[in-house]
Amino acid sequence: MLGIGFSLELSNAVGFIADFLKMYGTSGGFVWGFISFFDKASSGIALFIITNAGDLGDSLYIRICVVGVPLAASIVGVLMTFLVDLQTPHKKSIVRSF
Repeated sequence: MLGIGFSLELSNAVGFIADFLKMYGTSGGFVWGFISFFDKASSGIALFIITNAGDLGDSLYIRICVVGVPLAASIVGVLMTFLVDLQTPHKKSIVRSF
């Protein structure tokens, strides 16, 4: 269940970034590069904190890290998705007319 939710959240995030770049159309390589760097850096920092903060031999600690950290990241991502106010030049309908 957590994997499906994370997968959907990741595809929505990539879609939001692509829409943002489509609206403004400049510096696409810089934006994707920055996002990739931020992803790698934040994952490295989280891994460093996890490995140095607790006992890796404790099964409860491993369970909390494996479930708790991605869950917390997903909750923060969903909250940020709802709290960000997108300034679009015109309103777009969710449903496309054919």
